[in-house]
Amino acid sequence: MGGLGPMITPDVVGEMHGLMGHIKEKGPDGLAKMLSHQHYPTGMHLRHWHTLVCAVDDEDDTVFSLMEMRAEDETGKPRSFYQILKTEWMLDDVSRAATHLLERGQWDKAMVPPTGPDTAAFLPPFTAPIMAPMGSGLGAEQLKASSRTWCRARCSGADARALMDPLVAPEFRMWDAYGMLPNKADMEGDSMKAGAVYRMLEANKAEYDVEIAPIDVAASNTHNVVFMHLRCSMKPRGSAKPAAHMECMEMDVYNPQGQLAQVWMFRDASEAEKHMVQQRQQAALRAAADAEDEERSEAEGKTKAKPAKGGCC
Repeated sequence: MGGLGPMITPDVVGEMHGLMGHIKEKGPDGLAKMLSHQHYPTGMHLRHWHTLVCAVDDEDDTVFSLMEMRAEDETGKPRSFYQILKTEWMLDDVSRAATHLLERGQWDKAMVPPTGPDTAAFLPPFTAPIMAPMGSGLGAEQLKASSRTWCRARCSGADARALMDPLVAPEFRMWDAYGMLPNKADMEGDSMKAGAVYRMLEANKAEYDVEIAPIDVAASNTHNVVFMHLRCSMKPRGSAKPAAHMECMEMDVYNPQGQLAQVWMFRDASEAEKHMVQQRQQAALRAAADAEDEERSEAEGKTKAKPAKGGCC
């Protein structure tokens, strides 16, 4: 952390959101604690990380970065995880320092057992050519406007199909970074096509009053990518129950024609989704314990079956 000292304010705030956990620390010591090995998933060894693409929101001095974390599990098998890092800066004539770091990503998804019908695989690696240098004729403001329209299409009172059909690429896919998307029957692999997304939005709006507002929007000056940090409110329709509030960071990827081709979502999990994950974790622990007991019983049985050496008879 010594090298970061001049780049952060004394009251810097750091937050790390994952599938299940939310860590918040304050000050340089708290930030060092947040970034320490104690928050790595058990059995996972981080070998390397690097930044794939960045974008800046000049209106409020906010920087978004997509990072790939390369790790190995206990068997030596390589694993890749993706994180979006949002950094808020204080800039003036004499200094530049980070005031707030917010990280959302898959790092703690490694703790979720990768078995069972409800578990989606990790997102495909970004080695696939879905990101590309900004094409000629495309501009950051144009792409940000399209992402804001995509945000508006998810709100109650908006016709998602009418708004998005002119903007969506034929190859459009929406991915949930945690593999927690509903409507599994509508999914192809780990993603949803536009038609399935429309049906999901219509079902949500039939059950909830949905409001989604962008907190920050930033477009890369070098690549066909827009980052958004969103706040969502979902209130059950016709009910006195309070609204549920969630946040999400997503990365929107555009094709060379300026059409929205992929959406990668890093969002808060609902309480029902967290409960499902906890059940899956507990089931995996019980299965592991049962397997260990069975192996121990078999070993003891083999020991008892061996003939004794020597004896009086």
